[in-house]
Amino acid sequence: MIAIHWLTAAVLTLAVVLGWRMSDAGGSERESLLAAHMSVGMGILLLTIARIATRVRGPRPPPTGARWEQCAASVTHMAFYFALIVIPLLGWLIVSVSSGTSNHVFGFLPLPALPGVAGRSAFGAFAENTHRLLAYGLCVVVVLHTAAAVKHHLADPSSGLTRILPGARRLWGWRMVSLAAALTLTFTFASGFADAWLPNSLRLAHAPEASSNAGIDPRRAHVFATVQPIFIDKCSNCHGSRSSKGGLRLDTFAALTQGGEGGKVIVPVKADESELIRRIMLSPSHKDAMPPAGKPPLTPAESQLLLWWVGSGADDSTTILAANPPLLIQSILTELGVSSESPALAKQVGRPDSRVLDALRDKFRVQILYSGNGLMQAEARFDQKELRPISLEPLAAIADQLVLLDLSGARISGREISELSKLHNLQRLNLAKTATDDASLNELGDLPYLEVLNLYETKVTDASLATIVRLPSLATVYLAHTQVTAAGVERLRQAQPGIRVVWAMPDELATADGGPPTPAPRSVPGGTACQ
Repeated sequence: MIAIHWLTAAVLTLAVVLGWRMSDAGGSERESLLAAHMSVGMGILLLTIARIATRVRGPRPPPTGARWEQCAASVTHMAFYFALIVIPLLGWLIVSVSSGTSNHVFGFLPLPALPGVAGRSAFGAFAENTHRLLAYGLCVVVVLHTAAAVKHHLADPSSGLTRILPGARRLWGWRMVSLAAALTLTFTFASGFADAWLPNSLRLAHAPEASSNAGIDPRRAHVFATVQPIFIDKCSNCHGSRSSKGGLRLDTFAALTQGGEGGKVIVPVKADESELIRRIMLSPSHKDAMPPAGKPPLTPAESQLLLWWVGSGADDSTTILAANPPLLIQSILTELGVSSESPALAKQVGRPDSRVLDALRDKFRVQILYSGNGLMQAEARFDQKELRPISLEPLAAIADQLVLLDLSGARISGREISELSKLHNLQRLNLAKTATDDASLNELGDLPYLEVLNLYETKVTDASLATIVRLPSLATVYLAHTQVTAAGVERLRQAQPGIRVVWAMPDELATADGGPPTPAPRSVPGGTACQ
């Protein structure tokens, strides 16, 4: 009984502290705290059941004090038992209403959802309010119980605290209790400092690593990827996987578009008719404002970002680049670490040796792109293009600096094209009117930053599309007047929906007077207009 008493006290303290901290947290931190709070709550329920079983079977200490004190002690104990059973059960009910699926306590023990309550938001709101009120009431009972214990100890130590701290080392027992309480508070509140000494498996509550959008590529990333963290951090406390007030969840795109009990909360393109936008734009003191008073409000930048997202269509498939954000939104995205600039062009590299540049200028026109940076562009010299084959091997000396390369019309062999795979920072590559074919294009390798590839009037066929698909950052490819077919372009569009394809058949219909064929603008079925 003594062991259960002090273990329950320690675990109860941790549960209360986790609950307080959870009310001010958001996003993934709140999810982590909530999982820990739920696990501790189930632990309290098991300890209380064990305590009751032990109390029924074991001897009870003799009553002490006046009659009214004995009655007060009995009432306090009954209140403890009631709260320590009902509060965890209400927490279980809240989780079952919001998620409807099994959860895991302590990370591995399955906790099935209570049947028949999933999605009943009114029922869940009642359980949540009752859970909170009973928790406050339990704290009051704990304070009264502690005050009574101290009073009894001061009046008669033999019937006071010494009864639940047996043995000769009572002072050491108090030290251990104080140390345990201090560690509990420290490891819970001083997240990121004290819990750094614990292994991950023992950290019940710790702040997640700071999220960063620095790695988001605007050519591939969707606009929704930049606004979803706002919903998770600022809205999931009340409208997330654990709690969905009004039947509304805002942590996923599907839930956002579905709305809640009051209907849809966003109207794509019509931000002024969207209930979500209206509420986040209200004064924080307004009764309808979201997030409600006492919760971290949205910053002006976050509000503007959500306003722009809804106004631009409120979908989850538009890329940042395709959305063409206005200057204000571009600045906000830049503050978030999402730059509209190519990762290759954002690099800071040193300038190559002047002797290297002098050696290159015999065959190439090379120049620095920006002052203060070594990034460069190179172009095959016009007076060399039709005379003799150009060796690309010297370009490897500026592989770190070269981002733009124009080889249009140059005489280069397939073996030379394989040298381009060494130019790992290439962002644009122009191979128009060269002898490039399927075999030589395959020698390019997986250039990680290549965004624009010009294959105009080359010998590539549909067989080259597999090489094009594997270029991870490719945004635009020019395939006009090649042997690539409409069916091949359609397969490319399906494999990489974000790629812009500029294409025209090589055998366009002749003009009415029998003259040479005139290329006409074409559209890839289901894709972007091409020419």
